[in-house]
Amino acid sequence: MLRRRNVVFNGKIGALTGNGTMKAKVGETIRIFFGNAGPNLISSFHVIGGILDKVYSEGSVISDPIRNVQTTVVPAGGAVMVEFKAEVPSRLTLVDHALFRIHRGAVGMISVEGPSSPTIFSSIKNATTQVGDGHMVNMTTMTMTSTTGTPSGQTNPSSNVEVAIENYAYGPTELTVTVGTTVTWTNKDSVGHTVTEGTPESTKPANQRLFDSSNGAQGKYDLMQLGQSWSFTFTTPGTYDYYCIPHPYMRARITVLPAGGSPSQGSQGYGDFTVVLTGKQIYAVSAFGLIVLVALMAIFARAGKKGN
Repeated sequence: MLRRRNVVFNGKIGALTGNGTMKAKVGETIRIFFGNAGPNLISSFHVIGGILDKVYSEGSVISDPIRNVQTTVVPAGGAVMVEFKAEVPSRLTLVDHALFRIHRGAVGMISVEGPSSPTIFSSIKNATTQVGDGHMVNMTTMTMTSTTGTPSGQTNPSSNVEVAIENYAYGPTELTVTVGTTVTWTNKDSVGHTVTEGTPESTKPANQRLFDSSNGAQGKYDLMQLGQSWSFTFTTPGTYDYYCIPHPYMRARITVLPAGGSPSQGSQGYGDFTVVLTGKQIYAVSAFGLIVLVALMAIFARAGKKGN
């Protein structure tokens, strides 16, 4: 039996995000006591959006600290005390820099509020800059919206569905909509994400993807930043996997049904879920049924001979 192994901060997933987000004010010094209970994994403690001004390794608070550190290693059963100053308003992300542990729960947030300081940090439009997780993005103001055209002479009922990108995950990860539905993704994380059709293992060229918020087909790598949204209108029934390019462990799926919400021929709804059969699946089911029918006929024929 496959079991999910969680790696968490403060005992549970989401303990330091959402309502558990810690708060600080600009100018305050933040002190964190970070302990690694283990028993097996080593932690690489890191603050996305900040530098650790002082690091007291191994929890030795009477020793001289190491200064201006980006990431500090905490062994299983070990601890560290770190200090840094909140210089500007921001959302700081606490992580274990083995970043694949984020989607297992090892993530926390600190919301820093207060007056901005342009001499330290400012957003520059129409320029390229580096965001918190180290990826280069274009900061040109843009409308993060993409739609597909409806074929001429065809009208589809449309609706709007919202998907949140939060804590390095799409919510919901499984979504069923009808043709004509516009899905809007909104990024609530402090780092950039994409909504890219396919899977990380796919070799499909960027210009063949049905949808891609990064605009890879144009040779770009646009990331949706905190508070930004991106939309796409689905006009073709099917099942579409998608993922985040810089964080490929973030995956989700959208199933698009024909207009009107009723499955097409070869599909049948049952209660609260829907079974959708593709052409290949219909052929497979039909072939299997034919084999069963032939087998039953053979059994009955043999039974008839014995009776005579």
